[in-house]
Amino acid sequence: MNTPKVKLKPRLRLMRQLVGPRSYIGLLISLCLLGLLSASTTDGPYSRAAITFLSLFLVTTITVATDQNRRMAVTMLIVGLTISIMLIVSNVFMVPPMHTKTFRMTSDILALIYLLYASFLIIRDVFSGQVNVNRICGAICFYLMIGMSFGMFFFVLDMHDATSFKIDQFYHGTAGEGLPISIHDRFTLFTYFSFCTISTAGFGDITPVSQMARTFSWMEAIFGQLYLSILVARLVGLHIADSTSNAAKDPEEPMLTRDIGQ
Repeated sequence: MNTPKVKLKPRLRLMRQLVGPRSYIGLLISLCLLGLLSASTTDGPYSRAAITFLSLFLVTTITVATDQNRRMAVTMLIVGLTISIMLIVSNVFMVPPMHTKTFRMTSDILALIYLLYASFLIIRDVFSGQVNVNRICGAICFYLMIGMSFGMFFFVLDMHDATSFKIDQFYHGTAGEGLPISIHDRFTLFTYFSFCTISTAGFGDITPVSQMARTFSWMEAIFGQLYLSILVARLVGLHIADSTSNAAKDPEEPMLTRDIGQ
């Protein structure tokens, strides 16, 4: 005897589609919120608490979005939370026993590896099935996470060698003029430099000086151009073709509902 399937309410079904296994819309929202928060806050206790909460939420959404199986999800969650705690302790709250250059660099390198692995899982899923709105959001998430990864790499490189980059007077005419840039501001600074590089905006206010900094800068610039011009364009073209084909088969079904549900 076949048991009838339980149908979810439209709101619950939409929530599951936004924040669920291999659903990237919620991850895209959390990435955008993290970027806006880091750009609009200063180095204070409330901003640290907000960034801490949003970072933990980001790890959770990454774990859910890249869910391959139960064991993988648990492993990703444990590893992500552990790295998040290390980052919070070393870079956000700066607990004295662990507020050392070696511990900070170790936590940032582990976070970089975690982001790169999660990005690999996302891009593998994006190109493994039919193109829809969700997978296009996944491609955007991959682009943002790669930009964050390069920014974290430049941040670690600057901690290792302070002469890797030439930074102009960002605090000219402000209360911070003449003072060393804080850890929070430096991370935001190199995230900004990374996205300026990957988008080839190149404002020139930060200049890579060392050989390694220059090499990874031009590599990021080339990657950004090739990714946007080839991979994303291909995804959008396939999505338009699939949507047109599906609309011809079932013209009464709304396109957005059909795309997200695929």
